[in-house]
Amino acid sequence: MREQPEASAFHHIIQHEKGPGTRRDGLPRQYRVEIHPMAFTYSEKPGFRNLTIDRRLYSGGPSLDPMVPQPSLHNLVRSMGEEWLYLLNKNARGYLICRTRGKLMVLAAGNHALVVNFAVDASIIGMPVSVYDEIISQVIPGPNLSPKRAEIVRSFVIPERFKVEGSSPVTPRTINIFAAFISDDWVWTICDSTRLVRMHIISRDQPWKAEDFELNSPSWPSFFEPFKGGPDWVSERTLAERALDKWRKKTLALYQSWQDDSTHMITNYFHVTSLNQVPPRPKPPKSIADRSILCDIYSNSHRAFSGFGPHTANDFLYQIALFPGTPSYIICLDDRKYTDFKVSLHTYMAQFYAPEFLSRVASVANDNNPFAFQGISNLTYTSSYTLVFRRTSVKVPRDLYNRYASLGLLDPEHIIGQPYLGRIDLCKRTKRKATVYLVHGALKFYTIIRAETPDGWDNGRAEAVEKDMTEDGHPTLGIAQTEERLLNRVDPKNAVSARGRPSMIHTGKPGRPARAKPPRKVVVKANKPRRTVKASSSRLLAGVNIDRESHTDDEESSSDG
Repeated sequence: MREQPEASAFHHIIQHEKGPGTRRDGLPRQYRVEIHPMAFTYSEKPGFRNLTIDRRLYSGGPSLDPMVPQPSLHNLVRSMGEEWLYLLNKNARGYLICRTRGKLMVLAAGNHALVVNFAVDASIIGMPVSVYDEIISQVIPGPNLSPKRAEIVRSFVIPERFKVEGSSPVTPRTINIFAAFISDDWVWTICDSTRLVRMHIISRDQPWKAEDFELNSPSWPSFFEPFKGGPDWVSERTLAERALDKWRKKTLALYQSWQDDSTHMITNYFHVTSLNQVPPRPKPPKSIADRSILCDIYSNSHRAFSGFGPHTANDFLYQIALFPGTPSYIICLDDRKYTDFKVSLHTYMAQFYAPEFLSRVASVANDNNPFAFQGISNLTYTSSYTLVFRRTSVKVPRDLYNRYASLGLLDPEHIIGQPYLGRIDLCKRTKRKATVYLVHGALKFYTIIRAETPDGWDNGRAEAVEKDMTEDGHPTLGIAQTEERLLNRVDPKNAVSARGRPSMIHTGKPGRPARAKPPRKVVVKANKPRRTVKASSSRLLAGVNIDRESHTDDEESSSDG
């Protein structure tokens, strides 16, 4: 799933031209936009669409220009009668402008600005023009079981030479390119294996300029209106806080209305019973406890949580020691809780713009293969920036662990919100390992909290997560995890390398050269699943189960006592 961390990384890669490098003449590249409707989903009924158009400020014709080269037959057939037909013309070039707002991105060049909602699996992959031309020249029917739909919704074939030795045997390798920004020597493509990406193009007669995308420009919020985009918690913090204040005001108003309805029903019930009547018991008004903080974050309530999704929402609530099923009004009623919550939203999102994150995660493999798996980016993101979401365990920092413990949140006998009178087991080392639980409430969520919830809260059956995200399927977290690149991840079973040190791949690009193939021991170590060993009998009697990895971490971490 693509959320603000991924959008920030894609933006950094494009802005710093990681991949193409700067031109030898020092001049910025000029790009033109190109779309591939043959990759769009198809339905005979109105509904989901990959692309919508706004051309109110564009006077160009709605159809093809007979003076320009004709587009691909498959693109032409898919575009007949559609509002995007005019985009199959040879569009004018312009300097590429890239901006983000939350988890949305806008790319503009020439007369067209494209806003993209990455959805679940969409990504931006850069490649030389020669590679791009080779890929789009090979088209095959899509994987749909219906022959008719497969002929309409098609895929491009990735050349066999980009298949890494020792990786997945899947063949042919395909890619779904929805749009591309093309310069003389480099192309940025928007791809999605799930075909759930959503795009909105705004066309106008006057070429787009960088000034049109300034945060204080009148048109800035309108770019993201089709996708319910809200203020960015990093670049538009003041506006985001105003949206959050509006959310709080509406939540408290709903809470007050709920209280008034409850009081009215109870009063009316006893008034009728005093007249010697036996009315049916009153139905309680719909409890606003059904609206949890997690639900509000997921739905971007009042556009106050732009950039958040399942991954960032679960990890954020873990970092502030808040149960995901907590009713929103609980946070809004307490001024101190609300202030801490507001500050934490900005602090959490700001880490995805820090130099440390961008240098390690927003990286591109120094390889001539645009589909090479980015191992360092993937390892950094999954180990340092994915905390409880789809994880089996988490190493909780000392201060955060002690906060959980002092509030009784790790005690199954305790009720959240009540004073905790039990024994507080504080962490004295730098970290302590905790099990992550998947709770099947109205929304599934991940937490380390074991305490009981008050009546009416969103809660459900809790079970320890059995498979870590690093071992379970196709989680699509981070920019490295796209289908095209995951298929090129070397299988350790097939990673039989020749003796000696692997040779370097000299691409002529800046940066450290990649190796032709990693040694088997490196691949095995990177893909090695976690192993758990039994603790000694004396420690088992003391009620302590020790994981080998946790034990090692404790030995390496410093002690304060």
